Amino acid sequence: MDEKDREIQELRRQVESLKAEVVKRGKWIEFKRTYLECRCSICGWEVTEKSDFCPYCGANMYELAGL
Repeated sequence: MDEKDREIQELRRQVESLKAEVVKRGKWIEFKRTYLECRCSICGWEVTEKSDFCPYCGANMYELAGL
């Protein structure tokens, strides 16, 4: 086995060891009861302040250009 083959095997091991996660992307849906509230578009969790992530399901609320 030459060096190229060893390098390919090492790269394969590295790729196989990677773990990928699905990234949930949502948005805040605003509504008003007695005061302004927001609801996560993924899980429906209600909050009084927007943040970058839903505190309940972890959905990413960053705006993506063009989507």
